[in-house]
Amino acid sequence: MKFLSYRFLTALCFLILSVYNVQADISPSVLSTGTVGFPFKIEKFSSNTTTQKAVWSAKGLPPGLTFSQIGVLSGVPKWDSKWSIGNATSSRNFTVSFSVKGLSGSKTASNETISIPISIVKTTPPTITTTQLPAGKMDVRYANPGNNIGFILSATGGVPFPVPTKPTGYNWALMTGKLPRGMTFNSVGALSGIPTQQGSFTLKFRATDAVGQFVEKTFTLFIGPPDPPDIITECPLPEGLEKFKYPNGGIYAQNGKKPYKWSISAGTLPPGLVLENTSYSVGFIKGTPTTRGNSTFTLQVTDANGMSATKNCSITIRPSPEIIVREIFKCARVGETACEQIEAFGGDLPYQWEAQGLPTGLSIDQNTGKICGNFTVPGNFTVPITVTEASGNPDVENFTFQVKPALEITTTSLDFGIKGSPYPKKTGTPTTMIEVTGGWPTYSWQVIIGILPPGLQLNPNTGAITGTPTKTGTYRFTVRVKDSCETPAKWVDKEYEITIYDPITVFPDPLSCLTVNR
Repeated sequence: MKFLSYRFLTALCFLILSVYNVQADISPSVLSTGTVGFPFKIEKFSSNTTTQKAVWSAKGLPPGLTFSQIGVLSGVPKWDSKWSIGNATSSRNFTVSFSVKGLSGSKTASNETISIPISIVKTTPPTITTTQLPAGKMDVRYANPGNNIGFILSATGGVPFPVPTKPTGYNWALMTGKLPRGMTFNSVGALSGIPTQQGSFTLKFRATDAVGQFVEKTFTLFIGPPDPPDIITECPLPEGLEKFKYPNGGIYAQNGKKPYKWSISAGTLPPGLVLENTSYSVGFIKGTPTTRGNSTFTLQVTDANGMSATKNCSITIRPSPEIIVREIFKCARVGETACEQIEAFGGDLPYQWEAQGLPTGLSIDQNTGKICGNFTVPGNFTVPITVTEASGNPDVENFTFQVKPALEITTTSLDFGIKGSPYPKKTGTPTTMIEVTGGWPTYSWQVIIGILPPGLQLNPNTGAITGTPTKTGTYRFTVRVKDSCETPAKWVDKEYEITIYDPITVFPDPLSCLTVNR
């Protein structure tokens, strides 16, 4: 019985060992080439022992790679500085043994190994492609031509950083040398700032790529002496208007070292204007010019280094808008139509016109300044007239004029006369007047149609008819009366008649009536 049991147990063990020693089929059998500094393609190993607990291991892995117990190959290949580097790229081959153990409880049931070659490739270090640094000037921002952000060194090759990490692809550093005062150099390779020190500076820069490869290069940076300031404002300066605030008086400079100080080194500004310095290093001409004309002067700017520049300049002060005051509506009379052109000079065209207090019937054209209309009411008028030039600067002047009533003859008829007796005959009337009202005295009278009775005369200065008639009869004639104005001339005409009688005998008062008694 014991013999049978022993043989049975031996056969059973042999069967179990046979099962656990089944050949394992490990995959993958080929691996990708790795590049130094870049993540290796992750591989998950497997075998036909998956029905059992498997433990993986590897020998001879390249530096930087790892192989986990669950069969995952990963990592970033590294390069040992002791390995040689070729002109373009270098590679190194490794034969790696990957093993898997199938466990049953605490005992090994299977143990399989596969050898797989792995190649690791290393690129060459980066190369600095910048050939030289542009020269700079003291107190002038150091910049790459065409921009204002400094000069950026450039490199190529190696394994650049991803752009979001390093915009230029490399990590830059200043290894030896000292930058001019006022300048900085950052890790993206930007050399910038405003140098405050002149001279030649020897600088060694290093560019390092993403896998630690680096290259160094030495440059000479020349910073020249500062430029003197330069006045860039165009001359002559903008014109101004007399009696109005000067419009745009900023004067500017470039180069040199700020702050600037401005002054007038020769000549004078127009009366009423002054030159002021501002905190922005801008000169400012301000004020209200009081006198028209052209003023010449020399602008001077001095920078913080004491260097100066000058520029000959001038300002013309034009007449402010000014209405020409004159007499208007001379000899105005009710019922007449007239126009007057108001004129102005100075300022900029076009003008805009306005009048206040014009008598009823008159109006002003706002674009031309012409006042036209019909006089409807008499009186004395004072009218403020405003002209505004194109820039909005006004001038106001008062105009006065008088409107007279219409010229009119008021005498309706003339007395009769007696031949041989002074005219007129009526007692208490030494003369007969042709009277007028309105218009502009003095007046003049004349007979334009017909004749006066012989012996009578019309006084042209008074309108009085005097004399001693020598003939009887009825005489018709037209009298014209003119006032003193010639522009426009105005007259009125009226027809009259005078009858001259023969003299008669004048009896004394009649006797009182007698009463006859019957």
